[in-house]
Amino acid sequence: MKISTILDQIDAGQLALPVPQRGYAWRREQVEALVASLYRRHPVGCLLVWTTGGAGARLLVDGQHRVAALYGIIRGRPPAGFEQEARAFSGLRFHLESEQLELLAPEAAPASARAPDPLWVDVSRLMEGGMGPVLAELSADPDLRPALADFAARLSRLLGIRDVDLHVEEIAGPDKSAQVVAEILARLNAAGTPSTPGDLGLARISAVWPEGRACMKEALGRWRAAGFRLKLDWLLENVAALATGHAGPSALGDLGAGGLAEALRRTERAVDYLLGAMVARLGLDHDRVLFGRHAFPILTSYVERRGGAIASPAERDRLLYWYLHSALAGRYSVGTRARLDRDLGLLAEHDDPEDALDRLIAELEHWRGGLRIEAAHFAGWSLGARSYPMLYLLSRMSGGRDWGTGAPLRRQDEPPSGTRLDVHRIFPMALLYERGHRRLEVDAVCNLCFLSGNTTPAPALQPGERPPEDYFPEIERRYPGALGSQWIPLDRELWKVDRYFDFLGERRRLLADAAGEFLDRLLYGEHAPDTGEPVVNMLATLPGIAPAPPKDRKALVLLALNDWVVAQGLAEGQHFHEIAHPKTGVPLAILDLCWPAGLIEGVTEPVAVLLDDSAEACAVASAHGYRCFTSPEAFKQHVQRDVLAWK
Repeated sequence: MKISTILDQIDAGQLALPVPQRGYAWRREQVEALVASLYRRHPVGCLLVWTTGGAGARLLVDGQHRVAALYGIIRGRPPAGFEQEARAFSGLRFHLESEQLELLAPEAAPASARAPDPLWVDVSRLMEGGMGPVLAELSADPDLRPALADFAARLSRLLGIRDVDLHVEEIAGPDKSAQVVAEILARLNAAGTPSTPGDLGLARISAVWPEGRACMKEALGRWRAAGFRLKLDWLLENVAALATGHAGPSALGDLGAGGLAEALRRTERAVDYLLGAMVARLGLDHDRVLFGRHAFPILTSYVERRGGAIASPAERDRLLYWYLHSALAGRYSVGTRARLDRDLGLLAEHDDPEDALDRLIAELEHWRGGLRIEAAHFAGWSLGARSYPMLYLLSRMSGGRDWGTGAPLRRQDEPPSGTRLDVHRIFPMALLYERGHRRLEVDAVCNLCFLSGNTTPAPALQPGERPPEDYFPEIERRYPGALGSQWIPLDRELWKVDRYFDFLGERRRLLADAAGEFLDRLLYGEHAPDTGEPVVNMLATLPGIAPAPPKDRKALVLLALNDWVVAQGLAEGQHFHEIAHPKTGVPLAILDLCWPAGLIEGVTEPVAVLLDDSAEACAVASAHGYRCFTSPEAFKQHVQRDVLAWK
């Protein structure tokens, strides 16, 4: 099929060119190489079109980047849906003498632009207006007239790219599901970036409902403004679970534009309710502490069965009880799709949602071998541990008091997100390193505490560079009970640095007891009173206050590094990312800052930045496909040398 025919079919809606889930991310040299190959009439590979069931849409599932680049060059504008990457489709130049192709970088002019040369031709302008205007300009220069015939032949060959035939393979038939097509693409592109069923599901949605991607991004932006950074593939999983009863989004395209819009609306309503409930009842008021988010397809489906909100506080609390236990246990950390489908099936088996919830709790108890909180649950390390959000929850919702002022960390007359919390180490980092402790021991969850970020207490009343045996007595003297309110062992012998491990062990036990009591209250009663305002509306008024980072050099360096990466136009990294055992779900390592899908998502390799004594984490990350950097400087060099050149 001629390239011009392919583009005409896209314009006529006969062939859908879906925006890749990770966005258009071809490197400049890839565009130049594609057009150079076509100019020389070299093969550039075939295209793969999937004729889907249901709506019967024809989707270009392999070759999207090639066709998108050609569309932008030949039409002079980006394809529909690619507006946010418009700058990637302009600036291709052809040199009439050297026959070199060069795509101008958006920010900086190359050598060809610094020294004006009439032999550089804008390819998009040529495709739009033909070679007449170009030859007319060239003929005005007497020095160029002798070569006009050669120039005309080269321009004609360049224009002829539109008539080049590309081989198009069609995949059709009722047996060609998204899973089957993904497997076909995996075999065809074994060395490249694989397409997943989720990618194909988004492709079908884009074909049936072109505005869908923008609508989903609008919802994600609203939640982000409230402090929750959620991903597009996460939202797709929730929409799919709610609308189809299955975790995979591949069947969503069968719903049609109206069905998809309605499914997204109902999903937004359910997520609004759930985020509001987590803020109001659990105090989980920002992205860092929203753990277990892969459980949300179950939660949204349950809330949808209740019409978008749960009227009974008791029923709401029992659902949150299930959520907290599933998050602490890492139920969906591995085998996510299969377990989600199983649990969605349990929901569908019962007409009464509360019966279904009973079954979900029983299934979770059977899978875990019990739902008792043990001290070992608090044996993790860093802000990425599953127990860190539980420590945060307890500090906010179970009477934790500030050590600098004695005031509650959450006052009863303010919204749960009204008090900003700073996280501190109880035993100072420098002191523990001096005693030979490893990083995982220094960053143990049970070495963390919270202070209010809204006040500035006297230095003598907050963690600093002194051991607890120095500053704990003063806190207890001024504010009796403040230490115990944050589950500090009151045996003063345990406040000494040489008893650090004993301190951690005792605090784990105290926290496990407190967590168990909180979860029992969710399950059996003592529900928070209703305010009269539907929780679904709470997000509209949330200030989105997140806790300040730990006041140490490493945390500030990592935050600044992530900001620097985003400023380069690359993907935002994930702080404190957990790598779990693929079979057991047991955490193996916490990565300080990482990009699991690459800095250009789906194109570049996974990378991680690991500071301090990170040899163990580096070994685990490397075994799971990450390229690791142990200094910000080395990482920045990699970004500038190996990644930004791709853009």
